[in-house]
Amino acid sequence: MSDRHRLAAGLRPGLRVGTVLALGGLVFLVVLAVVGPWVIDADPLRTAAGPPNAAPGTDGHLLGTDSLGRDLLARVVVGGRASLLVGLAVSISALAVGSIIGLAAAAGPPWLDWLVIRLLDALTTVPFLVLVLALRAVLAPGVWSTVLVLASFTWMPVARVVRAQVLSLRGRLFVEAAVIGGASRSRVLFGHLLPNAAPPVLAVASAVCAEAIIAETTLSWLGLGIPVETPSWGNILVDAQREILIGNWWSLAAPAVAIAITIACTGLLASQGRRVDVT
Repeated sequence: MSDRHRLAAGLRPGLRVGTVLALGGLVFLVVLAVVGPWVIDADPLRTAAGPPNAAPGTDGHLLGTDSLGRDLLARVVVGGRASLLVGLAVSISALAVGSIIGLAAAAGPPWLDWLVIRLLDALTTVPFLVLVLALRAVLAPGVWSTVLVLASFTWMPVARVVRAQVLSLRGRLFVEAAVIGGASRSRVLFGHLLPNAAPPVLAVASAVCAEAIIAETTLSWLGLGIPVETPSWGNILVDAQREILIGNWWSLAAPAVAIAITIACTGLLASQGRRVDVT
């Protein structure tokens, strides 16, 4: 069976359905975060917009309010902008940087491959929080500084997967045929090897997106992430940790459900990508 037929066989109907569902969920969240603030008639930063600690459905507040009377639906929708932006920007950055470094390691001279592997091994031994604190010492808090901090460490798994995939594919018949046919080195790399390595690489990038959103939440919880005046799912959870003690479970449930849906969709994309058979 040819490589093209093997790839087609890997794209089973069940896989396509799972991919569509995951993409549909992510697109819905992105669209909601973009257009939601113009649809929802509430200011996520306005205190006393409603009665404090109002339960879901009270006085037109679908998800209730927090202890300051801020509408939780508006805060979750607007907070999705920052959190989803962090996840998408970090995954795109990791995909770009990791692909370039992994491809250079696999297709370059042996000394470069050795150097990249040693660099990856060294970086993965340093605790994540130590590196974050070091970068936070020189960067001001903000959405894009959070993206830069997280993107600095999330490209490594992408680079490892790209390197492994390119090394396994470069001996294939279609690659040898392209070389014999006179294809240039760049065409072989970017026209044959990298596209055929895409499914597992995109799966890792999907997982990176989920990890970035979780990391943003963790950094916000520690006071190292997005500033408190900018709504994000992480900052909403930080506020909720105080309110859950007085029984306001909805202040925790609203952002937690949004994060859970996002993680589920990106996790489904990652698992679907790993199931594609390109061998």
